[in-house]
Amino acid sequence: MRKTIITILTIASVAFTSLNAQAAINYLPGVKQEMSSSSFWSSRQNDRSKILLDSKQISRLNKKIMKTPATNMFDLKNQPASLNGIELSNQLYESAKNEVSAFIDEKYDEYGNITGADYYEDMVNNCKNPDAVENQFIRYAITVNRTNLLAFPTEKAILDDPGDNDFDNLFLSSVTVNEPVVVRSVSADGKYYQVYTDFCPGWISAEDIAICENRKEWLDAWDFPENRLLVVYGSRISTEDSRTNPDVARRRLSMGTRLELITGQKRGSMITNRSTYNNYIVYLPVRNENGSYEKKAALISQHKKVKEGYLDLTKENIAKVAFGMLGDTYGWGGMLGSEDCSGYVRNVYRCFGFELARNTTWQSAMPVKKYDMTDYTTKKKEAILDDLSLGSILFFPGHEMLYLGKVDGRYYVIDSVSSIMKPGSDQVQRVRSVIINPLDLKRRNGELWIESLNAAIVLWNE
Repeated sequence: MRKTIITILTIASVAFTSLNAQAAINYLPGVKQEMSSSSFWSSRQNDRSKILLDSKQISRLNKKIMKTPATNMFDLKNQPASLNGIELSNQLYESAKNEVSAFIDEKYDEYGNITGADYYEDMVNNCKNPDAVENQFIRYAITVNRTNLLAFPTEKAILDDPGDNDFDNLFLSSVTVNEPVVVRSVSADGKYYQVYTDFCPGWISAEDIAICENRKEWLDAWDFPENRLLVVYGSRISTEDSRTNPDVARRRLSMGTRLELITGQKRGSMITNRSTYNNYIVYLPVRNENGSYEKKAALISQHKKVKEGYLDLTKENIAKVAFGMLGDTYGWGGMLGSEDCSGYVRNVYRCFGFELARNTTWQSAMPVKKYDMTDYTTKKKEAILDDLSLGSILFFPGHEMLYLGKVDGRYYVIDSVSSIMKPGSDQVQRVRSVIINPLDLKRRNGELWIESLNAAIVLWNE
């Protein structure tokens, strides 16, 4: 009898465990558990380990992308050393005034209140630089934190939905640690700088950047050869806590972050209060009390998802990096410490050395192999998808995704998604995650994703 009871309990326990395992993670219809592994997709590629472009080819393509006007990118190394500060200040003010006019009585604050003209008055006025002069020198700076470019120099929210604080029109893009920026102006309250990154202009918190003494110090901070480069390819990592060296402790390093690697240290050498055994040694940028730039040595554990130099551009590695963010939150304009659809794709490819344009329109304009599917039937679109390989970038208006492949007659992508039409219903559902989904999913307008596809690009020659 005792043996029978134990057997019954064992069977019940196994069944319960199995049920829990099946119900632990939800998937969209058509998405199976095994599809959550990058190897599931890369193993279906015959040439998964083939190097698609080498570092020189990627560098040449980056230069072409930079020179293409429709990508709206900025060659930071060749910006004019000075500008008319008064004229720029006036332009920023007038531009902000025009932009917020579309928000008045249409958007909400963080408390769910409709925003009137008075809500925007101080943020528009804050765009004026009180110290602007006609012959104003630009300043060279480095980001010290993972931060955001903002549309206006303010902490106020500009929400589409009074119940949705996680989608804020103020945010333009994330910026990783140790990124170069060119400071062009300063806000009236001195708390924000108006800057160029190489991919987008915007306002950035002064506390998140450090001003370099000169152009040489600025270049030395980020423009170094690949053999002195450590790349973060995981979703996000952080440096260890430290009371001895708080300047470089608990620093959040997101996918695509690039740091200067320190090599040649003697065995048993110390970084502040720790030995360097089983760690990479890197320089991290630090902002001094007066806002000036300094770099300090820090340790990153060897088990973190980092690599010396860029990853080889293979389909296997593309899948590996892309799946590193699976399930992460969606971050409009890089908010919430995460990425939206185009930011996600951009950061995946940064791990291989690419400098892609920022948003969907600008990326689709890059000088690479492109398939225009605007007026194609679904069958013609399917024929193109059949010829595309893992890692191709697909577009429909307002969204982009990384193509994974075809399984049992269905086409699949991985992407950072805001909302969809809930499967089996006519209701819009917030997703706000990086997910795997088939292209027979419906958009919030009721149209199938595959029907909406209007373009695809491939960064390499097949």
